[in-house]
Amino acid sequence: MEWFNVEDDLFWKRLLILGIFLNIVVLFTSDLGLDTHVRLASDQSTGDLPWGSTRPIDSMASDPANPGSLSPDYFSAHSASTISIITLSTALLLIGATWKMLGVRYAAIVSIYPTLIFATGRAYQEPIIALFAFIASLSLCITHRDKDNSNLDPKVKLPIAIFGGLLLMQIPLLKGMISGEQAIFLGIPLGLIAHFRSRIANIQGPHYDLIRNPLAVAGITGSAIAILLLGIGITGNGGTLSIVSEQPSRYAFALLISIIDVIAIYGIFGMVLWPFLPSLIKNLKITRDYSIATTVAFISIFSVAISIYVAALWTFEASIWNSPWPNVMWTMGNNGRYISMLIGPI
Repeated sequence: MEWFNVEDDLFWKRLLILGIFLNIVVLFTSDLGLDTHVRLASDQSTGDLPWGSTRPIDSMASDPANPGSLSPDYFSAHSASTISIITLSTALLLIGATWKMLGVRYAAIVSIYPTLIFATGRAYQEPIIALFAFIASLSLCITHRDKDNSNLDPKVKLPIAIFGGLLLMQIPLLKGMISGEQAIFLGIPLGLIAHFRSRIANIQGPHYDLIRNPLAVAGITGSAIAILLLGIGITGNGGTLSIVSEQPSRYAFALLISIIDVIAIYGIFGMVLWPFLPSLIKNLKITRDYSIATTVAFISIFSVAISIYVAALWTFEASIWNSPWPNVMWTMGNNGRYISMLIGPI
């Protein structure tokens, strides 16, 4: 029996064991990341930081009087060793969920994904975000199955869709972008929209073929989210995204580099998608399936959103810290790891 026979499941099981081993070893060989240290220092109940805001008015000094806080989460409630174990457990859950839903080969690929191993060692939030995104995409796609291809009882599709919407909203909640109440108010409508949109999709009409075309749906949804986010930034009402209107030329350059960093480096090459890309695109051109189109739209939306956000983050951080440009993009280049949340759906 050949060791490197990729047609043999034993090869993938060995690769899976290697990946799990690397995720464990990295706990002992890697220091905690900066973001993890910041979260560990925050108050357990309020999320307040002892040194004040991490984005001070004076870029040369911290000011404890200048309020700085994070949304309280599981990071602030545990010790460094405990949070490392929690992060590893989450990574293993992601690998296990992938094995259960997609098989050992996909699980092996996830286990050796460099970004996941890096995030596990640094105790970053990427493993749990990827787990949430994976389960949410599965939950939402179950409701998106064509009526003729679904064996699921229609009565359980609605609660599954709502669960998927709520779980997806845990990602911005975890990042401190929204509150718990907002996660509920946004998650439930998202699930309802996904559910009833799938029912409408089964009605014959001029839209029937279009919404089953993965590339067309990806183009429409990706363009829509780009217009929405950039529009918010241009109006100056988007927090970090407001830098789009303040420094448009610098942001435009950052966006170009961000696309290369997020999509090409961390996505296509980091997830080892490049060998399959030509055949994937070829198959998507001829595929007409609602659940596949919805999954591709999910990937498109978040890929575009992450690229736009990372570019804004680079430009904004360079501005408030008076960092040399464009060197800051090299320093913060690992922000491209945010695309790892799509390792499951992809």
